[in-house]
Amino acid sequence: MVYVKLIRNTYGGTDYLRNCCVYPAKQSKKDSRELCGYGTYGVDLINPENAYHQMRLIKIYYGKEFNNPLIHYIVSYDGCVDSADKACNVTRKISEYFTESYQLIWAVHHRPREESDYHAHIILNSVNYKNGMMYHSDIGEIKRFCYHVRKVTGRDNRFCFI
Repeated sequence: MVYVKLIRNTYGGTDYLRNCCVYPAKQSKKDSRELCGYGTYGVDLINPENAYHQMRLIKIYYGKEFNNPLIHYIVSYDGCVDSADKACNVTRKISEYFTESYQLIWAVHHRPREESDYHAHIILNSVNYKNGMMYHSDIGEIKRFCYHVRKVTGRDNRFCFI
């Protein structure tokens, strides 16, 4: 089973946005998390600080700078994803669900655990770059996203808020 988690504790404004733009690309010896892959859509792939500023500019343009700064999904893969390459390819396909309307950063980490070796972070700008509307994580949207994850992975999934 694949686990889809949505972090709702997104307080901290632009500091939280900056941290989430930089965090996925980091490796950590402290918690044995290894970066396997990293990608973006609509923001700088090379420099996370530039990605942060690009997301912030969309917010400023639409007057939404002080609203919820981001949407942060975590997808934990089960045995259906057994290599770093596969984890990155699956995450890229899952992320495509959002690319028509939202800037995003995705990263895959390898961290051996009982239920999963690979997990992905998908960080979205909460503001739609086409129309300035905020992303709404209502139950209907979450079900549609989970269905997309199921189509991509071929596995049932379980959703939870963190």
